[in-house]
Amino acid sequence: MTMPAVLRSVRRAAARASATFFRILVIFSLLLFCWDAFWRFAVQVAPASFWFEIDRVEILPPGDVVIVWRRSHVGDLPVVSVVELLGEDGSQPCASSGRRVIERDTDRAVVPIDRLLPDCRWDALPNGAYSLMVTASLPAGSATDKSITVQSANEVLVQDGAIVGATSPAEPRP
Repeated sequence: MTMPAVLRSVRRAAARASATFFRILVIFSLLLFCWDAFWRFAVQVAPASFWFEIDRVEILPPGDVVIVWRRSHVGDLPVVSVVELLGEDGSQPCASSGRRVIERDTDRAVVPIDRLLPDCRWDALPNGAYSLMVTASLPAGSATDKSITVQSANEVLVQDGAIVGATSPAEPRP
């Protein structure tokens, strides 16, 4: 074979390799786009309980610790949580929000109430019983989020600006 023939065959092989690489790149990009579109659609149509659950929120008797029974069905799941303190008259004297992670293979979180409501001024609250409302939302990538809201099974008791205990929890819901 002469030198020009060798160069032509090398050029043809390089052109075929480039075309094959380009086809693979296009197919891979198309598959990636379809996979992403499928998951975005799945997040939109699946209910929140498909991704995670919050079954119960209970304030322990001293009133300073809260147990949230929750579970993730898809591994470690970052959610946005909103915790509201609700008065007997329906008022909302304190609220807080933040990002939390529902860890894989856990069924509950034990959290100090001061961490759930870090900016709550307990000394400014009137005496009484207050329940907690916990809302966890999974951002769904559009205008709608998947969220679950649960109100505590019992109430925290506040007297003279301090937490003095908690009421007995109601019977667990089935």
